[in-house]
Amino acid sequence: ISNALASFSPFSQGNLSKSSPSKSSKLSAGPSMPPPPVPEPPAEVAAQPSSYALSDEDYIEWKCVLKACQASPDSVEPLRQLASKPKLLNWRSPVSGQTLLHEIAERGASGTTVESAVKLGCSASLPNSRGETPAAVLVRKSAGSVVSSGSRVGSMTRNSMGRGRMPSMPVDDSFGSDFSQSLQMPSQQLLQPSGFGFSPASLPRQQQQVQQTAQSAPASAMFRKRGKVLATNACTSVPKANICFSMNLQQNADLDTDQLEKSIQAAYGRGAKVQIDEVEEEAPEARRGASSSAAAVSAPRRQMAKCRVMFDSVEEARSAQQMSTCSRAVQSIVATSLGIEGSAVDFEGSASMDEVDAITLKLDSDSSQILCGACLLYNDRNECEKVVCYSDRSSSNGSVRHSGDTQVDGKSVHTVGVVQSQIPREVTQLFFSICSCAPHDLSGFKNPSVMLYANNQPDANLLEYSINQAAKSTSSVLAKMVRQPARSPGDCAVLARMLRKKFKMPLLCIDLCLAMAAETRWDIQALGTQEWNMPEKICGSYTPCQRLIEAKLRSGEGGGSGSGSAAAASV
Repeated sequence: ISNALASFSPFSQGNLSKSSPSKSSKLSAGPSMPPPPVPEPPAEVAAQPSSYALSDEDYIEWKCVLKACQASPDSVEPLRQLASKPKLLNWRSPVSGQTLLHEIAERGASGTTVESAVKLGCSASLPNSRGETPAAVLVRKSAGSVVSSGSRVGSMTRNSMGRGRMPSMPVDDSFGSDFSQSLQMPSQQLLQPSGFGFSPASLPRQQQQVQQTAQSAPASAMFRKRGKVLATNACTSVPKANICFSMNLQQNADLDTDQLEKSIQAAYGRGAKVQIDEVEEEAPEARRGASSSAAAVSAPRRQMAKCRVMFDSVEEARSAQQMSTCSRAVQSIVATSLGIEGSAVDFEGSASMDEVDAITLKLDSDSSQILCGACLLYNDRNECEKVVCYSDRSSSNGSVRHSGDTQVDGKSVHTVGVVQSQIPREVTQLFFSICSCAPHDLSGFKNPSVMLYANNQPDANLLEYSINQAAKSTSSVLAKMVRQPARSPGDCAVLARMLRKKFKMPLLCIDLCLAMAAETRWDIQALGTQEWNMPEKICGSYTPCQRLIEAKLRSGEGGGSGSGSAAAASV
């Protein structure tokens, strides 16, 4: 790039030689010109794939090796099949953004195995789509295992351990000096993306704003709008968007909020979740206005309902907002359901829409003692990727963050912020745990509860429930979030077959199209029942919690996400 720019410089030798004699003489006769600027040396750029294109035969062969590497990540035998094909050996899939070396490092390959793969011809400098080299992947996996195992952190107390500081990790010298030096670099530097997506430092801005708001305003002084109350073991989806509006209704009888909620849901569809936050009655003075007192007495009673309608799809929310703005369909359906005239129902202003991406799960109680919360991130292989807690407050890319020990209005509060769209694709489940740090068990806390709210509406709960079955235990898993695909594997197979037969698409293009069109949602389930309780105090050492979660996952009780990935090679 620098050479190309230099060739077009007005002071370059090539351009001066091509200039006319008259111009050259004027330049020579004039005052001395400053020397041409010396271009800065080009910055080191990480190696990138030379080509993404693969034939169907090569792509099928690569996917077979990928499947074998995923089944046996601590072996280089599958990679030997591609030793004579360096392009396939170092090919980075545009679907997953990973090379084969990244895949085995992601799935727990040892340093010796990765070194053997490098000697076989795998590139150790090629980044994945998040900007991570295989060394950075190993550091991230090692950091997660050190914290979650509790072998190093568990022996420290909250007073002796620095806030958010990670213990040093052993370095494997088997990769040679360059690879070992890269492992000794700070994990923030290794995990910093280079032009791929987002910067970790930019993610928690909304979460910091919410934390500052919560810390500056007493909990008792902040009016909170109620959310959907979850029963024990109940499961619901986390909304992706909501619309808010105020609706004026003219009727003399008291407003039936249950009937109003059903009528609004009928207007927006079965997938809509309706929450009526408040019902206010217009004062007689406001109805009277400039009219006489007799006219004011005969005027119909006016009541205003403030509502939120939540959707699992942003597109569905936009359509609902447009319907509310451009037609009277919603008003007509509500009026018919309530048995009043259509003109008696109207919106107070326009309906506003907000997307729901950054959310916060808040642990609250009526005690000043520490009710310690944590979030355990699990991948699609039911392995714990990371434990985000008071002593290690952020996931590798900042998509999950912990507030640390905080008090609001003299009460202990822990919050866990989650940016749903930035959670790594391999993470499919989030488990939230609580632990009694000061009292002997959780019975020492009065009215412990869980609230889930969007960061752009911190005063309005999306979901909430009380923890009432963990009183005699020291720790408990109180909730889980599970990633769910919008399309089933069967739907993906049908789409792949259609693209192959009708449009003659290459297999790689089919997988890429389905990956680009893939959509997921997050479901949340209320736990905290007897089978999720633990006698151990898990603060700082989450091994007992991991054992419980993984036992539930093996038995099928812990849930899991379906796979919406395409199987184009089987078309």
